[in-house]
Amino acid sequence: MLKYFLIIFVVFATLILVSNPVSADENSDKINTIKKTDTVYDDHAGIKIITYGMFDAENNGNLIHQLFAGEQYWFKIEFQNEVETPRQIEEFIQLVDKNKTKDNVLRKIEGHGVYEAFSGMKSGFQWTPEYSGQFKIIGTLSVLNNSRVDSIIPQYDLVVFDRPTLTQQIKNTVPIDDIICNDNNHYLVERTNGKLACVNLHTSEKLDWKLIDPDVMVLSQSLKESLLTRYKDTPEVVAFYEKYLDAVEDVRYDHISYVAGSDDGFKVRMNVYFDKKYELDHIDFHCYYQKVHQLELPQEDLVSKIEKYGCKEYAESKNEN
Repeated sequence: MLKYFLIIFVVFATLILVSNPVSADENSDKINTIKKTDTVYDDHAGIKIITYGMFDAENNGNLIHQLFAGEQYWFKIEFQNEVETPRQIEEFIQLVDKNKTKDNVLRKIEGHGVYEAFSGMKSGFQWTPEYSGQFKIIGTLSVLNNSRVDSIIPQYDLVVFDRPTLTQQIKNTVPIDDIICNDNNHYLVERTNGKLACVNLHTSEKLDWKLIDPDVMVLSQSLKESLLTRYKDTPEVVAFYEKYLDAVEDVRYDHISYVAGSDDGFKVRMNVYFDKKYELDHIDFHCYYQKVHQLELPQEDLVSKIEKYGCKEYAESKNEN
């Protein structure tokens, strides 16, 4: 049984790198290894390709991703001959700058060899970008038999990486405009002590931290109170409070939500939206029953509609129909 798992012939690979290659185990705690994906490509020649984020067969080369200056990355891929017939393999991989048309090849790896039955090879290289930017991998794997190519893997691009942490990005002097928070729901903020952090908007607003993203506003507590005072005499807000005496407010970065509910599962919400100058933009009204949306009213003639439409009555009449 063991003979099926022995590599009878060791693949010879030539690495053409600007810097000396580093083994996968060396300094592993300092290197951002690409996440192993679930993508497995089996060609007609019986070669199984296990990707580590370097190739993207499903999207056929349409994915381009951001790499960060000063961070170390491992690009690697694994090949396995899944049939009993020996296969001759040729491999060609390039790392290129997506935004350059000339002199855009940054790293290159070439290799060739014969894979016996159930043998394979792991291939890859380490690279540290000198600048942040968009990069991709272009690669081909040819399976030859008697000088005839049985199959060729087309060109694929770079896919998902382990993103460097905020601390790593700051340590490697990544420009503040290029810093990215790992959690897509987090934003880069400046804390009251001047240090940077990645937090959600609610935390930033609660602690009155300055948001770095110019497209999103974070409101201080004093500004929230000012906005509540500013809009409290708006006809729609007055009508809402007259009908729903238990209403509460929630001030967000672009709107105020006025919410009222009951123990029997009914809930109403009116949103008052404002622009970056805190001027009124628009208002809408929503009714829910058991967390299911039942009714939405636009701003037109909203005062009379709030007085006319009761959430409970509307839901009951809707269910009867």
